[in-house]
This record gives sequence, structure tokens and C-alpha cells, in this order.
Amino acid sequence: MICPEREPALNGLIDGELTAAEAREIAAHLASCPGCAAGLAGLLALRAEIAALAPPEPTPAELRSRIVSAIAAPAVPLQQRPPRRPVLRAARRPAALAVGLALAAAVALGIFAVTPSGEGPTLRALADAAIRSDLPRPLTVARDAATAWFVRHQLAAPPAPGLGRAGFRFAGFGADLVAGHRAAVLTYRRHGEGLSLFAWPAGAGEGPHPPRTGRTRTMTVIYWNDGRTEFWAVGTRPGTVAAFVAAYRGAV
Repeated sequence: MICPEREPALNGLIDGELTAAEAREIAAHLASCPGCAAGLAGLLALRAEIAALAPPEPTPAELRSRIVSAIAAPAVPLQQRPPRRPVLRAARRPAALAVGLALAAAVALGIFAVTPSGEGPTLRALADAAIRSDLPRPLTVARDAATAWFVRHQLAAPPAPGLGRAGFRFAGFGADLVAGHRAAVLTYRRHGEGLSLFAWPAGAGEGPHPPRTGRTRTMTVIYWNDGRTEFWAVGTRPGTVAAFVAAYRGAV
């Protein structure tokens, strides 16, 4: 069981939102807390399960080459490394370092294996984490600001309707990476349960279709395509997800 006070830090670790000091602190805690280590494994597995339902976009060739080279390169003790100029802008260093620590912790805990050959789940996770560290973060969670924020950051812009009559309270918006897709994210809550709606531009390989249902071990996913945008609604209870999708589609 995850320590309640550590849950925000675990999510921040996965998303690359922690400072270097915060990432080191939670990594040290993970080494001594089986509950949080298992919880981190579960969070990473859940992200992988959701991503498995979405058709992945290929990792950019240049990024893939850099990651594979980094994995294959032998470790060099810190004192033997020649000095070099930093290549990350100052504003990006904490996020990039936190992502690196998150992945190092995951590897150390045996959550996934590093295999430099092929476009496997490890490479996909590394690529997603590298890109996720540069995703924008909203300064507000106001519902009426969501669409403009999505447009400004060149994301799909799903409507963010008020669904209070159906019992769903708007909880926020943001961006995330799902199987290589830069996704706009809307979150709602009902009776303490969170619902997330991911959206990204529809690809050329699939035309419009009505809602379809997929399931992982722990989550229900209902997804549809309106010809311009792919929508993926995710929650733990099938009935609640179905009710959310009906309310959302009815409102837009």
C-alpha cells in the first residue's frame, strides 16, 4: 500500500515534475518501503496498460538513436568524465534530471527491463518520458481556460463542458504522453472517483467510429473518433465511464 503522504511524489516522479532533491528523496524512500515500491510498479503498469490500447506513434528516429546509444554505452565513473558544457537550458534541468531518476528507480526496482534492441515497451517508455519532461503545465485549472490553453500549445482542443447535472465535477486539464501521442487531458470527478479524457488528432489509418470499449486489468477505457480527434475516456468503474461518455457526448 502506498504511503498516503508519498502518493503525490510518486505521480510527480513518473511525470518528471520533481526537483532533483525531491526525486532523490522519493528514490531513497522507495528503497526502504515495499508498499510504495509496489505502488510505483502499479502506476507504471497502469500507464502501460492504457498506452497498449492506443495505437502508438513511432519514436522519432533521432531520439530513438540517442536513447539506444545511451543504454548501450558503458557506465563511466563520475570522476573520469571529462568536463563539458551543459546542453540543457536551466529551466529544463530539474525536470530532465527528475525523469532520469524516475527511470533509474524503475529499472533498479525491476519494474521493466532495459533492452536496447527493438521498439519495445522500455524504449517507448523512455521516449515518452523524455518528451513528457518538455510538455507544458497549465497555470490554472479553470474550465473556461482549457480550450484556449490547448490551442496555444498546439494540442487537440476537446471541449470542456460543465457536466454538473450528470454528477461530474470538472477537476482540471493538462497534457500528457500516451504511446507517443501528445494528448490533451480533461479530468472530472464523481463521488470521489476520477475520470480522465485523453484526446489527440486522429490519424490517417482510422476513420470516424462510435464509442468502443476496452479493458485493462484495473481500468475501463471507452474510445471514439469524430473524424478529427481521437477521444479516450478512462476510469475504474465501467458504469461510471459509460455514464461520463454519454454525458460528455451529449453536451458537445
